[in-house]
Amino acid sequence: MKAENLTPPKYFCCSLINAGIGDQFFQFSQLYNLGKSLGLEYVYLKFPPNQWSPDFDFWKFFGIDYGEKNIDDFLNYERIPVDSYEATRVLAEERSLFTILPTRRSELALIQLNFSPKLYTSNPERIKVPLRFTLRPKIRLTDHNSPELSLETSSSPLICLHIRRGDCTWVKYRERYVFLGMRKIAKNDSDLDVRRAPATEHYLQLLDTALVCSGQQAFRIRVYSDGPCNVFEMSTSLLARLSTRIIIKFPSLLTTHRIILRSLRRFYNPMSLPEIQAEWKAMRESLQEFSRFPELVLRVGTSPELTGETILAFYKANIAIVRSDRGFPLFASADSEKQCVLSVLDPLETNKIRLAKYIRENYS
Repeated sequence: MKAENLTPPKYFCCSLINAGIGDQFFQFSQLYNLGKSLGLEYVYLKFPPNQWSPDFDFWKFFGIDYGEKNIDDFLNYERIPVDSYEATRVLAEERSLFTILPTRRSELALIQLNFSPKLYTSNPERIKVPLRFTLRPKIRLTDHNSPELSLETSSSPLICLHIRRGDCTWVKYRERYVFLGMRKIAKNDSDLDVRRAPATEHYLQLLDTALVCSGQQAFRIRVYSDGPCNVFEMSTSLLARLSTRIIIKFPSLLTTHRIILRSLRRFYNPMSLPEIQAEWKAMRESLQEFSRFPELVLRVGTSPELTGETILAFYKANIAIVRSDRGFPLFASADSEKQCVLSVLDPLETNKIRLAKYIRENYS
């Protein structure tokens, strides 16, 4: 049977690669926009638990299944896997989706868009798909009445700040950077992940700017830093120090020699090196610089409860200060037009213009 004689698929679902919650939502939003841009209707498919926050039901929390078709109603459909990068090429070249589908398939077909790393903005092969369909998660606020997830109500405007660097995520050791959470080692500061972690003073500068531009209005301020503060115990073991020095000297061991890594992993502990402990302590202490701001609450750490609280805080925030306006936790925003988003990656003058416009429209 020729493909063009088959009924065109009408529905799609999404399949993600394992990553952090913010990363997974980026993947999901990309696939959602892609599928809708191809003229398909979304079908909700529950994903496996997140590896970093397995107790946090991300999809239920956001109500992504609310009002959507469910995969359970499509059990008699043939699920056809499609690489999302190939689908973007189809869209960019204005070809028919038929050109990448098998010629033999069921009349009842459901497209499964599999996320491709080529969709990441840092990939040179990426084909940009215009953002036509913005996902607006339907947060189940009524489901989050526990003390851990509740936020006090107040008439005072709320500024939320999320430090992508974390409290002790990246630690510099001589000429290398050690990523404590992911057990990764970067050779120099040109590494992409290192560049994703702006220094604390960049956030402080934006917070100062926000308060000055607002005329020192009585804002409440919440600062969230998601560093993996309990990934490694402090260690003085000679074996831990030796293993750590070997891995830092030969970082490829972490990615290419799995057998060696399994042997060393039980001993590899960056916190066994005094130099790293000192850098880690200085990084944590830098967060205390925020204490000079009035009405500020500093929340540091990693847990399902804190993840939920961070999302809700940014959902309610009037001004959000983040590393990037496309990642966690900004996807919780109910209405971006009612929020002012400042990114530490943007020029200070650009952020000042955004602030001035927002304050003029909301507080004049």
